[in-house]
Amino acid sequence: MKVYQVVIHAHRNTDVERKFFTSKAKALGYVIGLYEDTNYQAIEKMPNGDWWNARWCHDTDKIFSVKNCLKYEYVFSKNGAYNATIEEVEVM
Repeated sequence: MKVYQVVIHAHRNTDVERKFFTSKAKALGYVIGLYEDTNYQAIEKMPNGDWWNARWCHDTDKIFSVKNCLKYEYVFSKNGAYNATIEEVEVM
């Protein structure tokens, strides 16, 4: 069985919080609720962790699509210090 965890990171190196959801849609809904304002932004996850080379995305149709939610790091604080990722976790 797959579950989806939302991991909130502070300054990219500290996990602040983890929450588990039974579907991508529920995890994405939680992430949407984290945004402080309407400046919706995300960056593409980079496999090597080079976030500074990632492309920014502000297109809500892309970043809030359930099929794309595993591809992005959702930046939700005004100063950019906090972001969230949705990850797929296999449980038995």
